[in-house]
Amino acid sequence: GVVTYNTIRIGGDKMDDDIMQHVRKTYNLLIGERTAEKIKMEIGHALVDHPEQTLDVRGRDLVTGLPRTITLSSLEIQASLRDSLLQILETVRATLEDCPAELSGDIVDRGIVLTGGGALLQGMQEWLSNEISVPVHLAPNPLQSVVVGAGRSLPFIHKMTAGAGK
Repeated sequence: GVVTYNTIRIGGDKMDDDIMQHVRKTYNLLIGERTAEKIKMEIGHALVDHPEQTLDVRGRDLVTGLPRTITLSSLEIQASLRDSLLQILETVRATLEDCPAELSGDIVDRGIVLTGGGALLQGMQEWLSNEISVPVHLAPNPLQSVVVGAGRSLPFIHKMTAGAGK
């Protein structure tokens, strides 16, 4: 059952939006969601040290309206994701703090499991594990596990919505 939970509207889609906004503000270039997702998957990193990578990206120049290609760095993409990643970290910490003491021992021993598209961000497991000092595991099918978990939680929806005003 559900012991405690917190929720925020930050995940892979929000990270894509962070990247689109960064490219728009920094380069005056409009890119789509698929391009932003490609950037995230190829050169996106959690807040971990990594060798710099670059990626050429094509978009529409907001001044001229013409196509233009720029080169993005994994370090600047990492910086554009920083605020969202820190919000995820704070939510994980708050949830762990709300856990009963007996459950905390199990979490320290067994760890937590990451699900969803954001879990696939390079370095996410390493970064979270270092920040919260517990093992962090990746779900076998992170993209599908969100849907499977939502389906399994439906019989308990009344219990989860009762505390929605947390």
